[in-house]
Amino acid sequence: PFRRAAVLNTGSNGTAHEHSGNQHSRNQGILQISQNIRTLPYQDFRLFRRLMEKEGVQWESCDLPGTIVHVTVEGRYAGHILISDLPKPEAKTLVEGLKAAGVKKTVMLTGDTEAAAKAVAQELGIDEVHSQLLPADKVERVEGLLARKSSPSASLAFVGDGINDAPVLTRADVGIAMGALGSDAAIEAADVV
Repeated sequence: PFRRAAVLNTGSNGTAHEHSGNQHSRNQGILQISQNIRTLPYQDFRLFRRLMEKEGVQWESCDLPGTIVHVTVEGRYAGHILISDLPKPEAKTLVEGLKAAGVKKTVMLTGDTEAAAKAVAQELGIDEVHSQLLPADKVERVEGLLARKSSPSASLAFVGDGINDAPVLTRADVGIAMGALGSDAAIEAADVV
């Protein structure tokens, strides 16, 4: 769960501030309340719609890939913030290089939304993508990939950078952490940093 989130303060000074105090339910989004400002990130559109209806908020949709944080102030819709990661410029070349070196299949396992994950996978030439995954879901997917390896000598490598990737990094044949960008848990769990 998010520990802290920056939210838009629509008060007269127009500045942004940070707050904490989340109410979080697994697979149900996050509802944060502080000084009459509410933010509601969502991953599942149907769930989001139910939560917004429960809050009685009229909202505007956003079809861009990424995590969308809808903001209400005193029960009125104030707008949304789109949060998305952009692939590094060299990422596509790296994926092409892996395939040229004999990597048979590239798979993305991510907690990001389906739309964001598919957009990145298509841009980079990744063969298979699984989105909206929790850490346990990633482990389950890796277990499935390990069971379907083409031969006993084939290896499954997993590259990760976050604390949520640590369980998968330990389960893969080769776990690779993103060095200085990685969390301590990912670095400790990996075979290669």
